[in-house]
Amino acid sequence: MKHILFYVIAVAGTAIANNTAPATQDTFGSATVSRVCQVAPDGALICDLEGFPALIGKQIPVYLNDVEVAPDNEISQKVIAFIQQTVKPDANGQAPAIQLSDIRRGRTFSLIAKIAVNGKDLTEMLIEKGLAQRVIILDPASESTNAATGTLTSGTAKPQAAPAGGFVASKTSKVYHRPDCRFAKQMEPSKSLTFRTRQEAEQNGRRPCKTCNP
Repeated sequence: MKHILFYVIAVAGTAIANNTAPATQDTFGSATVSRVCQVAPDGALICDLEGFPALIGKQIPVYLNDVEVAPDNEISQKVIAFIQQTVKPDANGQAPAIQLSDIRRGRTFSLIAKIAVNGKDLTEMLIEKGLAQRVIILDPASESTNAATGTLTSGTAKPQAAPAGGFVASKTSKVYHRPDCRFAKQMEPSKSLTFRTRQEAEQNGRRPCKTCNP
């Protein structure tokens, strides 16, 4: 049985958005953060990276990897405040050691990575503080129960046919969904967009939902 692990960073129904990289995307190793310039309102660390050219390594937004988001939500100020407190220098002016690993390219000139602060995983710290939930989701690739053995098997075929209603996305999210996705059902009609094809959604800057696998 295959599982995919998503972290939903949330407090009282709020969440960090736009942080999940495609599972097939190449990774680019690790890097050390030399300075955190700020924590952006969308949860990104705006930081300088050691050993990187200025074009890439200066004030680059870095998002937490493996974060799945419910649409139409804003970042909780408690989450932002905790991240700011965690990455700021101590009373003696000593900055924490911040390491990035499993780095991937993000959208709009950003990076996506696992972030460790003084050796501790930032996502795990958010979970421990009650600012995040760990959600286990079955591999969205086609799964069926073998009637003869009663065992659960996973396929790899991605559904190709577009659903009758096309695909939907929130005006405030960069993720698109199947109409029957639980996140799509939470959207307010006045804040949703409809796309006839996957290509149309992706040309509009949307990426596929990791839950419904459109």
